Amino acid sequence: MRFRNLRADEIECRVGQSNKNGFSLLLYKDARCDMNILDETGVLWTRRHYECKGNLFCEVGIWDDALKQFIYRSDCGTESNTEKEKGEASDSFKRACVNWGIGRELYTTPFIYIKDHVKETKNRKGDALWVPIFRNMKVEAIGYSEDGKKITRLVISGDGETIYEFGRKGAQNAQSGAQAAHPKSASDEGAKPQSAAQGASKPLTLSEAIDFKTTKGKSYSELTDDQLRYIVEHVKEERCRQAAQLILKDREDAFEDLELPDEGDLPF
Repeated sequence: MRFRNLRADEIECRVGQSNKNGFSLLLYKDARCDMNILDETGVLWTRRHYECKGNLFCEVGIWDDALKQFIYRSDCGTESNTEKEKGEASDSFKRACVNWGIGRELYTTPFIYIKDHVKETKNRKGDALWVPIFRNMKVEAIGYSEDGKKITRLVISGDGETIYEFGRKGAQNAQSGAQAAHPKSASDEGAKPQSAAQGASKPLTLSEAIDFKTTKGKSYSELTDDQLRYIVEHVKEERCRQAAQLILKDREDAFEDLELPDEGDLPF
């Protein structure tokens, strides 16, 4: 059985890690989203929980009319910071639904790092904490590859302002998706930038580097690290190499002093 991809309005944002330089975001779906998608397909489904070696598991069963029985897929959950038992039950349900394919595309989410836009506050112990300045962050747009398995377009807003953008502006919406770039096209990525100042001798800025585009119209910010390194090592045009180096350096800086979530922190 194939379930549809998640729409932008069904995806939530959660802060992963933050420091004085910025913060990372994780994308996740809630249990209500899973239930709605199961219901809308018209399938007969059920869920049940059980414990195994101290871990709470959830089985989600879908009725197979040919076999005249439920087919189950299961996974375990992790406790939440509040209402631990309820959170663990909900988490195991969401993970079991991922095993059916609901929201599995979230595993292809690019690393989302928002530079700056943080403010300092204090916790109960008086220790300094850095938190986003935005009250509301949400996914404004999302697009997928033609097979629906990979995120190719992502736009996130903070208090109505676009704070993160990934992928081509021409990418299709969540229902149809857009063709993902194939790794072997890296040899074509050292194309000419659209800037008229291509031959200028002044150093490039990061914003100028991001505006560079390949002959196929892809922004350098959309390229993978391997594709950018290919440009640095093989492309003759110096400013193309500089642009690729700047973006690679910016990505490295984003990881500095930032602790990435482990498997237990995954929102699905």
